[in-house]
Amino acid sequence: FFIRFLKQLFSLLLLLKKHPNTTKNGFKYIAINETILPFSFFNYIVYNPSLHSEEELAMILNHEKVHAHQWHSIDILVANLITQFQWVNPIAWFYKKSVKENLEYIADQETVAMVSSKKEYQIALVKASSASTIPALTTNFYQSFTKKRIVMLNKKNSKKVNALKLTTI
Repeated sequence: FFIRFLKQLFSLLLLLKKHPNTTKNGFKYIAINETILPFSFFNYIVYNPSLHSEEELAMILNHEKVHAHQWHSIDILVANLITQFQWVNPIAWFYKKSVKENLEYIADQETVAMVSSKKEYQIALVKASSASTIPALTTNFYQSFTKKRIVMLNKKNSKKVNALKLTTI
């Protein structure tokens, strides 16, 4: 697992080094021509501008900026390291999956607050969902749970229910 991790990390760093980047507001944008889903790794944001309309791309880049700004790459790396050392522990694998899901939910909530239309963001989320490959050690716009993400975006938070949960705990 550690050798696999190093191989993935090396290929990711090679991808980031191979393409020129543009720095703007502390983020390094890498526009590529390959068919790849947008993703972020620390302050690098990689995307293919030809695969998305301008409006969709703006929402996607906002989503990736949230990942980069909140250092979600560290969470992903830690989750990967935990599964390497605890590979026989099913809780470690569940933890890794939960971390990835929660990071996407957080980025979705932050992005919806920045965009003009929640519905347009959800449409962009569905359009961005495809079978394209993504580097394994990155936080990307798409995960296999697009429907869950849309449900979470539309979920109403009840203060009474949250207070009851907190009291129970």
